[in-house]
Amino acid sequence: MKIGDKVEKRFGYRFPGVVVSSFQTLSGKARYVVECTAPEVEGAMEILSEEQLTYIGHPNILTQHRPAYFSGYEDEKFEFETLYELNQLEWVKGFAAHDGFCGWQIARDEERLALMATYEQGTRWFVVGYLEKDIQHLPDWVPVYKKETA
Repeated sequence: MKIGDKVEKRFGYRFPGVVVSSFQTLSGKARYVVECTAPEVEGAMEILSEEQLTYIGHPNILTQHRPAYFSGYEDEKFEFETLYELNQLEWVKGFAAHDGFCGWQIARDEERLALMATYEQGTRWFVVGYLEKDIQHLPDWVPVYKKETA
């Protein structure tokens, strides 16, 4: 990691930011000062180890998915760098606003990464779009089937 790298804290509370300084501890371990870029606490700083950080790098791209029965539209592409920014996209917010929403998951196959909105404990789902890069904080999508009641 180097000064200017865009990073995000891996675990615990959300802390996206930019590395603004680096140094070594007395025992020679690398530490990074990260300035937060989340609007709620923009400018806050934290000292973190490399193990606590995920390099964000270049923006991810989400290509909107429209089912085949929609015609006359071109799927839009949206750049984002953090999960927070992804959740701020208006059309993505729309999926999360529906009753029964339980979270985001990623369907991973050999060809592409599909962002899935899941509902009702995963028994209902929709493909939101296709990601250029993986989002490590999101779980794999696994189909869940409703149990039939007799």
